[in-house]
Amino acid sequence: MAIARYGLRGLGILNYSSHELTGERHFLSWFVREYQPSVIFDVGANKGDYISMCRNSGFWGHIYGFEPNPKTFRTLEALSDDRSHFFNIGLSDQEGSFELFYKKGDDESTHATLYKASIENNSNITSAVIELKTLDKFIDEHQIEYIDLLKIDTEGNELKVLKGAKKSLEAKKIKAIQFEITGINVVSRVFFKDFFDLLSPQYRLYRLLPNSFLPIRKYDEALFLELFAYQNIIAIQKEHIK
Repeated sequence: MAIARYGLRGLGILNYSSHELTGERHFLSWFVREYQPSVIFDVGANKGDYISMCRNSGFWGHIYGFEPNPKTFRTLEALSDDRSHFFNIGLSDQEGSFELFYKKGDDESTHATLYKASIENNSNITSAVIELKTLDKFIDEHQIEYIDLLKIDTEGNELKVLKGAKKSLEAKKIKAIQFEITGINVVSRVFFKDFFDLLSPQYRLYRLLPNSFLPIRKYDEALFLELFAYQNIIAIQKEHIK
C-alpha cells in the first residue's frame, strides 16, 4: 500500500499537505511570470489562503473571491481592498438557495460541501443556506471582459461551476482553469472524462505536480485518469500555451 501511495504522489495524487506539495505555489509563480495576468477568480475562496498566495507570487491585478459560507465570508471580507473583490455567493450551473453542509463546530471548514453524503458521521452534520449563481450571469452583471485564471475549489461541485460558465468558455473569455478532483466526486458522480470532454476541445489539460505539470493529451487510460482522490488539474487554452 505504501508503494502504491508513493506512485500516486508521482502522478500528483494525494499531494495535499501544503501549497508547495500540491504544486499550486509553483504554478502560480510560473503563471504570473509567463502570462502577467490581470484578473483571477477564486471560486471557493474560504478564508483567503489562495488569494494571499496569489499576492505572494507577485500578482497585483484584480482578484474576485467567492465564498458562500456566511461566517467564513466575514473572515475573507477583512482582506478587501481596491483590487480584491469578495462576494458571499457560490457558483454553480443554476441559481437559487441551497444548503451547504459541514461538520458541527467546524463552520469555517475548507471541506464545506453541497454533497451531504460526502461527510462522514451524518449525525454530526449541520448546514447553512447559501446563494448560488452561474458564472456566466456574474460575468454579464459585472461586465467582466476576460478571466486570466479561474481557480475552482468547491468540494465536488467543480463541474457544475464550469457548466455554469458555458457561454464564457465558448467565447474564450477564460484563459486558464485550475480545479480539484477529490473523493467527493464519487458522491457527485463526476468523472475525469466529464471534465475532459467539456474542456479538451479548447484546452490542454495537465495534472499539477509539486514543481511541474504532467500533460494529459488524450483520454485513453481510465486506470490512470479515473482516480477519485485529491489532485489538481490545470487547463490552459491551446492557443496560449507557451
